Amino acid sequence: MTTASYPIKLKSSRPFIDEFEACEYGHYEDQLALRSEGEEEAEKLTSVEICERHKTVIEIRNDDELAEIYFSLASGTIGLYKCAHANRLLDQIRDRARQIDPDLVKTWPCNNGL
Repeated sequence: MTTASYPIKLKSSRPFIDEFEACEYGHYEDQLALRSEGEEEAEKLTSVEICERHKTVIEIRNDDELAEIYFSLASGTIGLYKCAHANRLLDQIRDRARQIDPDLVKTWPCNNGL
């Protein structure tokens, strides 16, 4: 099995990235609170922080970030809207995400194992 090569750059638009960040902001706030409390289960980086790196590109730098972005696109509000662009981004990273976490891809989106 090969591993994903990094960075993975997903071209997007500023309006989409802004909406994606807005959809994930509650999760981001929860993680900030856990970090400030010193909780070990706090995520190292959230999709909001990953999206803030560039204006029109979502840059994924490692396996943890790939899993975070995949899960956020597939299970979050942006994915529930059935946003066509979110689905295109998932299509671009699905095979790589499957390499690092097959169960994640099997479970999301909608338990259909795409």
